[in-house]
Amino acid sequence: MSYGLLPAVLCLLFGSGLVILEVLLPGFGLPGVSGIVLLCGGTYFLGKVVGAAMAVIIMACLLVVLAIAAFAILHSAAKGKLFRSRLFLGARDLGDAKKEQDGGWTGKRGRASSALRPAGIADFDGERRNVVSEGAFIAEGTEIEVLREERGALVVRAVETDGTEER
Repeated sequence: MSYGLLPAVLCLLFGSGLVILEVLLPGFGLPGVSGIVLLCGGTYFLGKVVGAAMAVIIMACLLVVLAIAAFAILHSAAKGKLFRSRLFLGARDLGDAKKEQDGGWTGKRGRASSALRPAGIADFDGERRNVVSEGAFIAEGTEIEVLREERGALVVRAVETDGTEER
C-alpha cells in the first residue's frame, strides 16, 4: 500500500512547527512531545516512499535546519525584535531605572505573580519585576521580600503574613 509523499510532508511540517513552538514556550509540554511524534511519523511515512536510507538522510537535514531555526529564535528572543515584542517581559515593564540605580528595592514587599522556580515575576504595588528566589521554590501569590539586587534581578525570599520570615 503506497501512502504517497503528502502524509510524510504534512507530518514533517507540522512536527517542525510544533518543535519550534516548544522552543518559545517554557517547559517540555504538549507541543514538544506532539512535534517529536509527528517527526517520527513523518520519517516512517517517508521511509515507506523513498526508502529507509534516504529517509534518515532527509531527517538529519531537517534536524540541522530545526537546530539553526531554534538558535535564531533564541538569539532573537535575547537580543532582537522578538525581545522587544509583547511576548516577553521587557525593559518597559522592569520599573523605574532611577529606582534600580538608587537601590530602592531592598526590603520592599510584594507578591509572586508566577511560581518562582527559582526565577519568575513578582508584583510590587502594580510594578512587575523579574525576581529570583534564594533557591527555594515559592508558590504563586506568596508574599515576598526583596533581599538585594543582583545583576538586574531582585533576589527575594518568602515571608509569612504575620511579618516573620519563612525558613
